[in-house]
Amino acid sequence: LERMSRAQQLKAQMPQESSPHMLEQLSAELSEKENQYNNAKITHQRLEQEVNDRKAELQKVATLDEKITNELSSISEKMQERKQEIIRFIDIDGLRTEIDTRKKQLVARKGFLLKQRDSSKQRVNDITTEFEAKQKALATSDEHSALTAQEQKLRLIRQSAFSLEEFVRIKEKDSQYESTKAVCLRITDECNNILKDPKRYEGPQVGFQEMM
Repeated sequence: LERMSRAQQLKAQMPQESSPHMLEQLSAELSEKENQYNNAKITHQRLEQEVNDRKAELQKVATLDEKITNELSSISEKMQERKQEIIRFIDIDGLRTEIDTRKKQLVARKGFLLKQRDSSKQRVNDITTEFEAKQKALATSDEHSALTAQEQKLRLIRQSAFSLEEFVRIKEKDSQYESTKAVCLRITDECNNILKDPKRYEGPQVGFQEMM
């Protein structure tokens, strides 16, 4: 029955073929509804954007609130420190006592360091005097003079030996003496044999050129 009643109501609302004015009216209403829907959709989108903007602003405010809280905490700590300093400076007698004590400590420290400086200076002077006396004793010592002369001789010998070694090394590179050395050794051996057994070599004399 409910469905039939609703169908009758819809049928009553439907425009009749003989009433075109009603159809135009419904079309106008439909266009108006569509415009309202589009406007509502645009409004909804704009409201969503505003909501997102407000959320971002709230996030910034929360961050700013955290920064402000940290700064307030830091300022509070500094204020406590300043209060302690103010309390300290208000106690003039205690501050004067503290300064006097510190002054006495510094004066005592200064005196100790001055004594250390004077003692060090005296020790340096003593060592310098002892060193100079030993230098003078060495300068007048025969053994020191002999050792110095020997050191100079050794230095000269080392220099001469180095120069000779360098000379020999250069000459070895410049000259090819191995073949000449072999010929000389052979001639020396022949001469030695002749001196040992001269009868063996009697007859025509052999010249050095033939030996070579």
